[in-house]
Amino acid sequence: MPTISASTIVGATGHHLFRINYPQSKEVPSGECLLSDAFKVGECSWRIWLSPNGIGPSSVGYISVFLGLDETVVKPLKASAMFCLLDKARNRVPNYTQCTTFWEYSATGIGGFFEYFAQRERLEKSDHIGRGSDVCAR
Repeated sequence: MPTISASTIVGATGHHLFRINYPQSKEVPSGECLLSDAFKVGECSWRIWLSPNGIGPSSVGYISVFLGLDETVVKPLKASAMFCLLDKARNRVPNYTQCTTFWEYSATGIGGFFEYFAQRERLEKSDHIGRGSDVCAR
């Protein structure tokens, strides 16, 4: 007689608020990133990587944002993220909210990302940014 088994995927959720000084962030060269403090979701340590002037030549003029695993794990894991810009009242700005698909993480480094998260010129013309602008990952 065959044996019967069942399994369940147990997911963890969390969020992290990454506050940046937007005027100062404009001085960061393309390809360089600002890193959030490490934060725990589930049993893992994560960071938000934000490249204020794009991660490479094709994304200059854009803000690039990434979710990065901050440790090496024994077994690969999958995670997705939602990145959002928060307004001055800390509400999500709809045009600046994006979700990743599930990415597999097995070692320290970036995974789910948006190379073209926000166009700097358009964002600067809006009233959504200020000295202490917030990016949230969920």
